[in-house]
Amino acid sequence: MAPPTFQGAGTPSTVGTPVAPVCAAGDLLVLTVGAISFSGEGPATPAGWTLVASNDGTGGSALKLRRWVKQATADDSEATVTVGGTGVAVICNYRN
Repeated sequence: MAPPTFQGAGTPSTVGTPVAPVCAAGDLLVLTVGAISFSGEGPATPAGWTLVASNDGTGGSALKLRRWVKQATADDSEATVTVGGTGVAVICNYRN
């Protein structure tokens, strides 16, 4: 089996993050959110996504990250994923 290849990314956004328009059913979607600070525990896991990484740097200005993955369905093309809190989010998709 060939390794997955990068297909595209949505435009980084602070509110909703569009899935890259080249998204197709079966693609691996990777959502990353980064911020200097999160309120509480940070953004909640969006419906249908699985949290795979959480990193809270140390210090007042340390970058905090969350990363989720999801296998795309036909309904995900041009969809928007909304995460709560502040920060910048982007979705990349990979295809086998």
